[in-house]
Amino acid sequence: MSEAKLRRVRGLYPRRQTLPETFKGRARAAKPALVDGALALAVIFGGQLRIVLRLTISGDRIAAVEAVADAAQIAEFDVEVLER
Repeated sequence: MSEAKLRRVRGLYPRRQTLPETFKGRARAAKPALVDGALALAVIFGGQLRIVLRLTISGDRIAAVEAVADAAQIAEFDVEVLER
């Protein structure tokens, strides 16, 4: 995949907006959490849990990230936001 294609997600965001620009400032909404007992990130906007980023750890690295934004699915999770 070309670098230009990696930078832009076509059809989802305004033209010429790069992927980093799309998420600019949103990382602050991500809080470390335990989701069903496993390390994850909870993305909270307006006091509401909007996205859960479930992490798969292999050795000392993050091997995979699963983003869950479906409210019904998130409601089934046991989520504990960790204090920094």
